[in-house]
Amino acid sequence: MRSQFLIAKGKNLDIITQAEMVEGYAPLRQDLVRATYASYLVELLDRFTAEHDRHPVMYELIANALGWLADGRDVMLVARYYELHLLSRAGFQPQLFQCVGCAEPVVEQDQFFSAELGGFLCPDCRERDRRAVAVTAVAVKVLRYLQTRNWETVRVLQLKLPLHHQLETIMHDYIIYTLERDLKSVDFLRRLRQEAALFMEEGD
Repeated sequence: MRSQFLIAKGKNLDIITQAEMVEGYAPLRQDLVRATYASYLVELLDRFTAEHDRHPVMYELIANALGWLADGRDVMLVARYYELHLLSRAGFQPQLFQCVGCAEPVVEQDQFFSAELGGFLCPDCRERDRRAVAVTAVAVKVLRYLQTRNWETVRVLQLKLPLHHQLETIMHDYIIYTLERDLKSVDFLRRLRQEAALFMEEGD
């Protein structure tokens, strides 16, 4: 939940003297998948910010994103939009419009994404990072769209699950490389999906 606090500064520890809930985000507590995605968004914010630093723009982003998670149908779309805009605000915006190898404009066709170099590599520059992953033309287009549009425009997109998984892989690889650490909420989300898939198989 999001709350407002009144804090009295002490010599060693500050003391909360008053607290008022601003937004409860009830749907996030009623659905395990939504709750896991919410934990992921908050964990990302924690990793990309320093304690005691003021980040009003990032605060606004997380406050809005939790609301989108609570109200929206596509939690994966919320996550991808949030990732791209958080990275931009944190100074790690991936380069999606110019090849990070030759600086030539990237056209909307099959390309490669380099987590190490921080953006797309055109086919001619593929050798600059052999670990770069192949990206379909539609994924190139969607990533650019998410990076440059506001949420009200983006929210109407309806993406198929294979495309969602491709976008997720690209973004998670880049984020983990940038942070130089794994994310606990990502591991839990993967286990949750595996258990759900196993349950479905047993049901069949």
